[in-house]
Amino acid sequence: MAEAIGDNAIDKKRSWRLTIAVNGRRTLRQEFRDSSGRLYGWRHQTGNRATGYAVGGRMVGWYDARSNETRRWNGVLFARGDALAALICENGSR
Repeated sequence: MAEAIGDNAIDKKRSWRLTIAVNGRRTLRQEFRDSSGRLYGWRHQTGNRATGYAVGGRMVGWYDARSNETRRWNGVLFARGDALAALICENGSR
């Protein structure tokens, strides 16, 4: 199962992993890779907030389910709705 973003295909198959954070809250991590396995970045979700990271661990933005907004790392609105995958791939392809 792949989602096309630009010229790249992002493989979502087996990309979700359940982890337990130190504080005992459940968290999810989803990695975004192209068809050759190159890592673009990942999203880390805890509760109503998902944070996106590019390769190297640089935070690129977050999605807040309560406000239904995706914002860049500096707080500027990127999109209404969950567009965190697009933001991660945009920054991870550099």
